[in-house]
Amino acid sequence: MPSLTTGKTYWRSLNHLAESEELREIVENEFPSRLEAITDPVSRRRFVQPMGASLALAGLTGCDLIRWPKEKILPFARRPEDHDPGTPEHYATTFELGGVGAGLLAKSYDGRPVKVEGNPSHPSGGASSAWAQACVLSLYDPDRSRAVARKGQEEPSSWADFVRTWKELFQRAREEKGKKLSILAEASSSPSLAYLRAELEKICPQAHWYEYEPVSRQNELDGAAMVFDEPLRTHLHLDRARVIVSLDADLLGLHPDALRLARDWATARRPEPGKAELSRLYVVESTFSVTGTVADERLALPASQIEAFGLALAAALVEEGPLAEVLRPFADTPHRKLVDAMARDLRAQPAVIAVGERQPPRLHALAHLLNEAIGAVGKTVTYSEEPEHGQDIAKLVEEIRAGEKVDTLVVIGGNPVYDAPADLDFARALESVPNSVHLGLYRNETGARTGWHVPRAHPLEAWGDARAYDGTIAIAQPLILPLFDGKTPQELLALAVGRDPAKPEESHAYHLVREAFRARHGKADFEAAWRRALHDGVVAGSAFPTRTPSSNPARLIEALRKPEAIHRPAPTADSLELVLVPDHKLYDGRFANNGWLQELPDPLTKLTWDNAALLSPATAEALGVRESDVLSLSAGEVRVSPAVYVLPGLPANTVVLSLGYGRGPEAGVVAQGTGVNAYPLRRSNALWSTRVQASKTGGRYPLATTQDHQILDLPLLNEEKERRSGELIREASAAHFAAEPKFAKDVWEGGPHGAGPDPATTQLWEPPQKFEGHRWALSIDLNVCTGCSACVVACQAENNIPIVGRPEIARGREMHWLRIDRYFSDRPYPGAPEGEEQPLRVAHQPMPCQQCENAPCESVCPVAATTHSREGLNDMVYNRCIGTRYCANNCPYKVRHFNYFWNHHGPFHPRSEPGDNPQLPKLPPSNVTKALPVLPAAKEITKLEQMVFNPEVTVRARGVMEKCTYCVQRIKKATIPHRNAHFQELARLENELEALLAEAGEEHPRVAELREKIVETKRVPDGTIQTACQQACPTRAIVFGDLNDPESEVSRRHADDRSYGILTGLNTRPRTKYMARLRNPATEA
Repeated sequence: MPSLTTGKTYWRSLNHLAESEELREIVENEFPSRLEAITDPVSRRRFVQPMGASLALAGLTGCDLIRWPKEKILPFARRPEDHDPGTPEHYATTFELGGVGAGLLAKSYDGRPVKVEGNPSHPSGGASSAWAQACVLSLYDPDRSRAVARKGQEEPSSWADFVRTWKELFQRAREEKGKKLSILAEASSSPSLAYLRAELEKICPQAHWYEYEPVSRQNELDGAAMVFDEPLRTHLHLDRARVIVSLDADLLGLHPDALRLARDWATARRPEPGKAELSRLYVVESTFSVTGTVADERLALPASQIEAFGLALAAALVEEGPLAEVLRPFADTPHRKLVDAMARDLRAQPAVIAVGERQPPRLHALAHLLNEAIGAVGKTVTYSEEPEHGQDIAKLVEEIRAGEKVDTLVVIGGNPVYDAPADLDFARALESVPNSVHLGLYRNETGARTGWHVPRAHPLEAWGDARAYDGTIAIAQPLILPLFDGKTPQELLALAVGRDPAKPEESHAYHLVREAFRARHGKADFEAAWRRALHDGVVAGSAFPTRTPSSNPARLIEALRKPEAIHRPAPTADSLELVLVPDHKLYDGRFANNGWLQELPDPLTKLTWDNAALLSPATAEALGVRESDVLSLSAGEVRVSPAVYVLPGLPANTVVLSLGYGRGPEAGVVAQGTGVNAYPLRRSNALWSTRVQASKTGGRYPLATTQDHQILDLPLLNEEKERRSGELIREASAAHFAAEPKFAKDVWEGGPHGAGPDPATTQLWEPPQKFEGHRWALSIDLNVCTGCSACVVACQAENNIPIVGRPEIARGREMHWLRIDRYFSDRPYPGAPEGEEQPLRVAHQPMPCQQCENAPCESVCPVAATTHSREGLNDMVYNRCIGTRYCANNCPYKVRHFNYFWNHHGPFHPRSEPGDNPQLPKLPPSNVTKALPVLPAAKEITKLEQMVFNPEVTVRARGVMEKCTYCVQRIKKATIPHRNAHFQELARLENELEALLAEAGEEHPRVAELREKIVETKRVPDGTIQTACQQACPTRAIVFGDLNDPESEVSRRHADDRSYGILTGLNTRPRTKYMARLRNPATEA
């Protein structure tokens, strides 16, 4: 382990904290040579030397090496009357994940979906997740299932063949009342699917419906049933809470209602000027979650010890009654100070207690009773009914093994062969089912083992419906015909209930969804209600009604009288506690073939393309391992061997491993070979944590992490940088902010940061730009940024940013225009509690182009490829760029990226293959060319993959520098129509001004008035333009607007006392500013 004794306040990794030689080499070289040596036997310098010599010998010219993009004009001779070619159209739809729908607005160009945004009318509030943003790439995935397939048959089958075979099977099942028919479905809240399920249950009353989700909320439902006698759904209202206690619950990250919860939490984290009123978030967790990174008080505990902490908290809160009596033996805790602070806050202010899915039903039940005791029910927490679920997958396996009980099995979505608990051995059970079919986007591990596989329609090409977490129904409507003749679950079930697939009015998904809608709404005014639901994207008044349940603590009290079932021994170095978590990018593995998500840096580890065994520094030291060492984890006869990643802030003797990796060829080209499969370590009775033995294998597996890339502070210049520019992250306690509102400002603005006079006053001349029209700017509030990374994927989807592949990431060549820098700190901040050891805390800092008014990149470009627009944007002129990379070298914010290859299918893209590379010049055979590396062949991007490109943004070629543009295409999309709409008014005002100047000159009092009117007429209303990152953000941390509009939100934010620019001592005059982070520690109460 590196020495951790340096004086650095904020650091991005342990190497960064220790200023190790390895990090020094990475930072001081633009491209990490050590990583390059690991991944490529030929160094960059050795590659360039023979390349240059061979070019000279061959007499090749530079023009022969240029790869120009191919552009084609697409005629639209017979266009529909209501459609303008090239004009985007938006449709409301929904995206379901884990049985919860998120409202979307999908943008389509000429029948081609290219981008999705959140639907403001939906309970998700217009925000979107990284998974929803990336669904467009999955739509055009070449690895999607393309035809009906039959096991043992090499040639593709057809839907007609499937119908002929399965029509008879379903007919026999109906005749037998469904005696041997079973359906295994992934979780879904679809009302139309529930409608067909009810129809199936009437026709086949003996059929069985099973449901399986790897990311299960069963503990939460069982906990509610323990005290309410029914499995109710819990709804948290964080905007009403002043105190939030989270016990192993990732409320803002992986919770099914995370978009709404993040928005509500952020509402209570925006202070008014001069006030210190913020909500307070306590987090006790077994891993480092997104929610934990924004906690005011955080305690890391092994998963097995969190229930004991919750019981101690309950003992402090409940002072009388039968429950208090049974809780007394649990009152002792080594965390007395934190427990007392929590109890004090929970009694004094509106509060709520939440428990995560990894914790047992007892703790969930206890939380319900505690919320009732503190008066939270009906205020900060409410309840509603829970949609009906099927039986557990374990029961299905039991029925299959019993023999002759399951003759026909229909698997709707999901991938239980890959992700079902290992002790069930679902693959072997499936082999004994005579007739089976799988409906899925991919012919994955399950689809390859069922008798039949049917391609599933993607959410953007299918009719459907889904409920939000609060029950609000949203209609999913297709934007494109199914590319591979995919079918929906509704259409498959229609065949099962006996509807004729030759009659669309009986079996097509459109009519099935309408039929279910009519059954709910009634015939009166049906068409008007249907059209309104399609337009708005939600069905008004369809949310679950609020329930006011009566609690009964008897069952919980009985369970608590058996302390031997609760007091579990703490993990040790010889018996580590393994915590299995859903992945922030791949979820349970269903998104493994999505390159945008594979290449997205993890919010905490910044890992790409892999998972890893996460260990605390102390645990890693005890095991004698360091980062990238391969660690063997064994539980019984099962063994997996992930690489090690050392993450500060984890509990001792705990190893965290995310699900969804280690896929085989069935998963697709992108998914294959990434990370290790953690599912073999899962058991039906231990889904989330278990004990494992760890041993060092001696192997090494270099991880591709971005945490040390684009570091803004050179170790040799740290002292000078902090003297001139202050900290990149600025934070204080809420009380300190109330007393010292300018704590985040630079010295020339009345604050403590930096040194010397305002750099703008010391330059030799005043820049000529006045920016009298629009003056675009961005504001990012660090106080509500959770690091969820939805903005990063939204930016990638909007701006055609390529996937470069794992080897290029390892070289530091990622192409993301927006990155999120994650910093750790354990040093005191202004207003921090004195005399106490500071707990580790995390801060996230999104880093787009700063759009400097005095941009260092512009002055060094020899061909003016980067230059200022009239509105102050730092623009890129791609066809001028000759790739010198001087601009990247001179950018202090490290936000520029160079295309080394045609990256959309470059040689390190996962879809490329070993062999000759057509992107490299064809050189004559010689001794020199023998030294050149054999790079993978870069395939031409297919027409299907091209469909994902946003036509409003140039697809860049190799040899070009690129960066964030503030989504200039969106700016022009709003400003040009606005000016056209006000053309006549502008012409009248300008003519009047010209005449008045000619007649009376500048002295006339009406001249200033006319000029102001012209400016106001040209001005686009605030909020009309949203950047892609802003529109996706669930907490509204990012705001874009016009600084020349004093009433705009971005103007108000820039004028706020918490607002500051980074590296302003360099006189770059950035247009992007940050709002300082505020913390609300418990000791201030």
